[in-house]
Amino acid sequence: MDGLERDIYQLENDADEMRTLCARGNRWGITFLKGGAMSELEYCALFLQATIMYLKKENRRKVQTDTLEGTITTERKYGVLGTFGGQRFDAWIENAQGIQEIRFLVSELTYAGAFPYSPN
Repeated sequence: MDGLERDIYQLENDADEMRTLCARGNRWGITFLKGGAMSELEYCALFLQATIMYLKKENRRKVQTDTLEGTITTERKYGVLGTFGGQRFDAWIENAQGIQEIRFLVSELTYAGAFPYSPN
């Protein structure tokens, strides 16, 4: 299995983990990203990791693929990127383009009755 196949396999496993975390109900949201020079596959890996962190209420996670390595952190505080808001995540990633600081927002848009978040 080459590097690309291994990264795709890891993304599929991460997506399965995310589906398992959401299996108790329908949850949906949007992940926003600011900064970074990465491939589409690298973006997908970071999006999935940040979203899994949000769902698991984790504060720190190491990420590594064949093409990037780094850490994603959150203080679980609300942040804004442009006109969008959500839980803020910061990542420090090293890839072929060098070391980069990247900001994410994960905004859950699930509504359950009168509550803004799913009771899952």
